Amino acid sequence: MNDFWAKYQRSMCYPDKCNCEPINMSSMIAQPAATYTNLPIILVGLYVLIKHLKHLRLAFLGFLIITTAIGSIFLHMSFTRIGQIADFGGILFIFSWVFFYYHVPKKYFIWGYLLLMISGYSLLYYFEPARKIFAFTMGTLSIGTLIYNEYKNDFYKNKYFIRSIIPFVIGVILFILDDARIYCPANIWVQGHAIWHILVSVSIYYIYKFFEEKTRENDSFYR
Repeated sequence: MNDFWAKYQRSMCYPDKCNCEPINMSSMIAQPAATYTNLPIILVGLYVLIKHLKHLRLAFLGFLIITTAIGSIFLHMSFTRIGQIADFGGILFIFSWVFFYYHVPKKYFIWGYLLLMISGYSLLYYFEPARKIFAFTMGTLSIGTLIYNEYKNDFYKNKYFIRSIIPFVIGVILFILDDARIYCPANIWVQGHAIWHILVSVSIYYIYKFFEEKTRENDSFYR
């Protein structure tokens, strides 16, 4: 049968180092379950974007959630290198949003983020080793920023933060088991990676609620 995505460069994991769900490259959608389970993430992003059109930081978070889900959809449809970059970059840019939320004034927010995205995607495309460097740098900056700014407020006791962390941790465990092909139950349509997507949609919703609550409490973040 014809390979629908044959003319595009493959992702690094293809053909036998990807997650558990079987890959059907003769179809336009190579992994249906891992593709369709991104839809709840898109719905969360649309909800955040539409609800906060007048509040730049939260609206942009909604936009990033949507673009990340679209990148994941493209990856699991095609298993192309472009799809992999879109998926990986989207995740990193959501992490980067935390740093921008605290440290970048509104008047520089969009242009600063566009510069980050253009340079980030360029690095991921033209310089493969940058993938791990970029991930480590933005992950460390974002987590460090959250802890530095919120530790005094006991953020780890916040109900929304806790509700975000629980599904995220469960999802990460399933992701690792699935990505390493440690646990691949036979004859099950929804494998660990697809469940990870569903849990991520729950986690993202509650981390959004955490920042929405913070934003309401501090109007300076609207300026």
